[in-house]
Amino acid sequence: MDVRKQLDGTAVIAMLLICLVWSSQQVILKEIAGNFSPLLLLAFRSGIAALMLGVLMTIQRQRFPMANGMWLMGGLVGLLFSLEYFFVSEAVKYTTAGHVVVFLYTSPIFAAVGLNFAIKDERLSGLQWVGIVFSFIGICVSFSGGFGDSTMLKGDFFALLSGLMWGATTVVVRSSRVNQMGSRPILLYQLIVSFIILLLASWLSGNTLFEPTLKNITALTFQSVVICFISFLAWFALLKKYVASQLGVLTFMTPLFGVILGALLLHETIQNSFVWGANLVVIGIILVTVKSGGIRIFRRRRPL
Repeated sequence: MDVRKQLDGTAVIAMLLICLVWSSQQVILKEIAGNFSPLLLLAFRSGIAALMLGVLMTIQRQRFPMANGMWLMGGLVGLLFSLEYFFVSEAVKYTTAGHVVVFLYTSPIFAAVGLNFAIKDERLSGLQWVGIVFSFIGICVSFSGGFGDSTMLKGDFFALLSGLMWGATTVVVRSSRVNQMGSRPILLYQLIVSFIILLLASWLSGNTLFEPTLKNITALTFQSVVICFISFLAWFALLKKYVASQLGVLTFMTPLFGVILGALLLHETIQNSFVWGANLVVIGIILVTVKSGGIRIFRRRRPL
């Protein structure tokens, strides 16, 4: 029997680093948007990471399932992944990086609602529905700060759509045969399809700005190698070893880090309405996603 471990110091430190890396995505996109199109960067990122992952899977003789309609389901997951990051690329044009990362991480709410109707065993409890309400109120409060600024409101909406696409991806993976592929093939489908779609979208929309400066090349390398390849593989490795619900609790550090990095590196202003709204969103997500197994890491283990 495959028994997963409770979180230890190594796992917590690893998750701190992973969440910090993930939270930097939107900050980097925002920082270099003036001379490197976010959409084009994300397309290049997917292509480079797909190449590295494909080589790794080939070396380790891990197969890439395409038979029996798997390619079609993999393509659907890739399409949703493409839409998620298309909306991220649009969001960073209009709103702050901190807003983007918080709204992107509303995905568990959309996933929970979708799975409630897609899978019988995923029905939401009363407490989880309370979490949904909390998050909805939090989203409304967060949006209220942008009512006087239609540009920011537009960016926040795109960021929320990216969270919706991520949640939809979770529903498709959990409720279909896609979950039989394994994490790496799913990620490879996402990277290949998003490379094609985002590159095409970049070309068709004229978002092809790229100045080959050291800063831009460093950003692309970090996004491709560290974020899209190393951090995802590290995340999958942790999921195989530790209790998933406990790891899930720690991922809530990502929006917090994103807001902090945006304020420190980009000098973004944090509005009071956004702070209150973001807190409500996070509380709601915790109520929806954290079960007894996830809370256990904050409790002293009882003697057997």
